[in-house]
Amino acid sequence: MCLSICIQACGTTVEVPMYPDEYDVKAEKLPYSILVIYAPEFEQNTYKTSQLASTWSYPLSRTTKNLINNSLETYFETVGSASSEDADRSGYDVVVFPVIEQFEAEVPSTIFSPTKTKIILSYEYLTSYASNNESVRSVGTNEISGGVGKLAYDDMSEKIKSLSAYSSGVFIGAPKYEYLAARDGVVAIAQAAYNLSKDLASQLSHDNLLQPTVNTSAE
Repeated sequence: MCLSICIQACGTTVEVPMYPDEYDVKAEKLPYSILVIYAPEFEQNTYKTSQLASTWSYPLSRTTKNLINNSLETYFETVGSASSEDADRSGYDVVVFPVIEQFEAEVPSTIFSPTKTKIILSYEYLTSYASNNESVRSVGTNEISGGVGKLAYDDMSEKIKSLSAYSSGVFIGAPKYEYLAARDGVVAIAQAAYNLSKDLASQLSHDNLLQPTVNTSAE
């Protein structure tokens, strides 16, 4: 049976509640200190998608920032963050500038269909031994392609249950669309962020040029 999602939230703007947790991804941490600098344009990233009179708003910056920080902490010994390019970089081996290159979430025709979600993330990074920026890039979708995708999916599914995020009335028992969209969004962003941080660790390990200086004061 097909149920149009526009009926569920017609004429409203609803935030897609993407609240990821830290995921228990097993990895050997590299003994490097990472400073992540979030540019103003990163902090202002939002995404809205509409169908007829309904609009869903994705808190893209907040969610992506959390998952980037968590993923970097999985692969590196010390991670700090800043919101200004003028931040003190002393004591850090690598400075990372995350970029959300693209995000899209296609509203499906029924509330029971997954939201086809895609994000492209990249890191521009500068190491303490180089004068030129390097980069890594990753694509994530709502299709589960690895362990962190499954962890994110299961975590968000539990949140839907615990929050009683279900419709009432004619659609009683059907999950609210914004929660299903949130699950798809978190899966896509988590897979992109963790793969990106893993690729960064692999690239730095392969270069084997750093003399790590762990910054014990970083938060």
